[in-house]
Amino acid sequence: MIIFLRHGQAENNTKKILAGRTPGINLTEQGKEQAEQAGEMIKSLNISKIYSSPIDRAMQTAEIVGKHCDVKPISDDRLIELD
Repeated sequence: MIIFLRHGQAENNTKKILAGRTPGINLTEQGKEQAEQAGEMIKSLNISKIYSSPIDRAMQTAEIVGKHCDVKPISDDRLIELD
């Protein structure tokens, strides 16, 4: 089974700014809560691997979800969005 998950709300989302690959765009408190909820929802699915874009907001989401699944996320440059 493959599950695709979008990152939680990030600072650029609330400001309606297209961030793309911009470094330093972090999750908002709501985004962190969204990631916590996603982790809770999928923890019973026996996730064995989590791959994430190295972009900050994506890795933050993956780390929070991974905590619920007891899986350390793997950063993969091939998952960086294209401009």
